[in-house]
Amino acid sequence: MILDDFAPRIEAALRSLSVPGCSLAVVGADGVREARGYGVADLRENRPATETTDYHFCSVTKLLTATGIMRLAEQGRLGLEDEVARLLPELGLPPGITVRQLLNHTSTLKDDYRVFLKAHFEGEAPPGLERTLRGYQFRATGAPGSRVSYCNTGFLLLGALLERLGGKPVTEWMTGELLRPIDMKAGFRMLDPAVMARAATGYFARWDLMKFLFRLGMPELMRRLCATTVGPYTELRHYDLDATPIGGLVGSVLDFAAFLRDQLAEKSLLLGDASRKAMQTLSVRGAAGMCSRLGVGLGWKLGEGRHGVFLNHEGGAPGYTTEVRIYPGRKLGIVFASNRFAKRISRAFHPVFDALADAP
Repeated sequence: MILDDFAPRIEAALRSLSVPGCSLAVVGADGVREARGYGVADLRENRPATETTDYHFCSVTKLLTATGIMRLAEQGRLGLEDEVARLLPELGLPPGITVRQLLNHTSTLKDDYRVFLKAHFEGEAPPGLERTLRGYQFRATGAPGSRVSYCNTGFLLLGALLERLGGKPVTEWMTGELLRPIDMKAGFRMLDPAVMARAATGYFARWDLMKFLFRLGMPELMRRLCATTVGPYTELRHYDLDATPIGGLVGSVLDFAAFLRDQLAEKSLLLGDASRKAMQTLSVRGAAGMCSRLGVGLGWKLGEGRHGVFLNHEGGAPGYTTEVRIYPGRKLGIVFASNRFAKRISRAFHPVFDALADAP
């Protein structure tokens, strides 16, 4: 088993990066080839991370949001060149920004971390997308389409389009239209008791720079988020993000493998051939990720390496770092999730992903 052979390398990486645990799945067009966990999902319980451990997938969620928009476009309910300000007139959006520009991160809309990292905790009702959007000031920092600039705000607006045109709450629409057709068991509620029981607990390292930056920028969130100290880590309380279309997906690497299989299979259950190809094809050049420096498709980011062009999307939120990849030349996908947030975790695992793509 390849993932067993990689165990010493991955466990050594976890120790050097101060990450309690992670899970990995290797996916082909025919489904999951291998999946397993490494390290621990919860330090106090000494519960191991496995292939069925749930994590926040964070910004990897955007791939589903993008797929939903492409599905609506196929149905003729919107066009990729439609102006978003006309579709959502009540939001006071800058003129000239199209649906396509939200998908490929060329809207130049300014992000506000205090909005898209808002969260709710156990015992609190989800606020809903309309309330999350309320009071948000949308500002462009340049001419729409002029440059690639990774933008969470754009995917919040795409979620609003899914909700408006889908006629139901965005999580309900995404579950029915995107998750169920491919038998994807993930969801959008970490705070479900059954999910919390099997989920990875998120952590900051005690002297983590990101912890102090979050504390400076969002002191109230951090006050509620940080629970207790466990050895060299700060344990985080379970939470759900208010801005679901940006980063609200919760599930295991096995769950997300269903989406990669649909992206790799000869025929997609979610999209027609042209729409799926458009998602995976270079739309505009410009760096939107740590290693995906080639450009952006529609949802997917693109990079180049020794296997040629690859597709990827990273994710990160307090307590969690994730990434998914497709190596088109190898017809192979990889799902990675871990229970600490740090950009250097993704960077350190990029050679591991490439090595897995090398394996027979």
